[in-house]
Amino acid sequence: MKNSLWLARIFAGVLVVVICLEFVILHQKIVHRGPNNPSTYLSSLQHQSCEQKTNISFSKLHKCGSSTILNILLRYGMKHDLTFVLPPENFYLGWPEHFNKDMAIQVPWNEYNILTHHSRFSYADISAMMALDTVYVTVLREPVSLFESIFFYFDIGGKFGLRGHEGLSLFVDNIHQMYPIKPDKKLLNPMLFDLGMEVEDMRDLENVDKRIKYLDVIFDLVMIAEYMDESLILFKHLMCWETDDIVAFTMNTRVSQSKNVLREDVAEKIRNWNAGDVKLYSFFNRSLWQRIDEFGVNRMQAEVEELETRDRKSVV
Repeated sequence: MKNSLWLARIFAGVLVVVICLEFVILHQKIVHRGPNNPSTYLSSLQHQSCEQKTNISFSKLHKCGSSTILNILLRYGMKHDLTFVLPPENFYLGWPEHFNKDMAIQVPWNEYNILTHHSRFSYADISAMMALDTVYVTVLREPVSLFESIFFYFDIGGKFGLRGHEGLSLFVDNIHQMYPIKPDKKLLNPMLFDLGMEVEDMRDLENVDKRIKYLDVIFDLVMIAEYMDESLILFKHLMCWETDDIVAFTMNTRVSQSKNVLREDVAEKIRNWNAGDVKLYSFFNRSLWQRIDEFGVNRMQAEVEELETRDRKSVV
């Protein structure tokens, strides 16, 4: 009995230490950079001296246009001889498990600049591996479009003998019966899942709201796939990079001819199914446009036009 009590006290003590450590790390981030809000972000853009940043953790979410960002970061990192956090094989750092450093190749000098491959977000583990001044970035996509893209890219319908958009509509109409047969984490609030939230916590939208507030503190910039050019301009200024550094080659996307407009009733059912992702996307879409307003709409338009010109030249 005394041994059991002794072990219980040790376990409780370790748990308290772990919780306190994560709180200290999060507090350091807030003190070091301040909360993630448009006013703070704008003030950073207005500094006359801007030091180029090279430490970045990019949370690569499934089918959110993130391969385009991956391409930019790989090119930049190789150009500047930076150290990547790399998986031992393929492109996954332990997904669908939460990231920890044991999932990555260890380098002797134990310093890393860029984390950009598929992983499931865990701030405590990532921040323990990356430098304190690491910039945290991710990109989101409109949830209905994302669901459609995942459904076809990973051939979800094929698992049920369903084909085309008729098959997608049939799956969505019966999703509560069909999903449990062959559950796929990429179909149920996939952005929240990739950003570390547990599936059982997503059922309560109050938990989702808390998670969104947490992510808003952690991430320095949340880009939006539908406004990739504007997002990249904000990213460029956040990192103090040059326009040539963010020239993008669009990767891993379906051609426009293959994209059909879903019936509104099907789209609404998808939004209800992935209500957590809808809240996540809506919050950070508003946040992005607040930043664009702070940045200056005319200034943004001019820089987007410059970026588009560079993009066109890069493919000639």
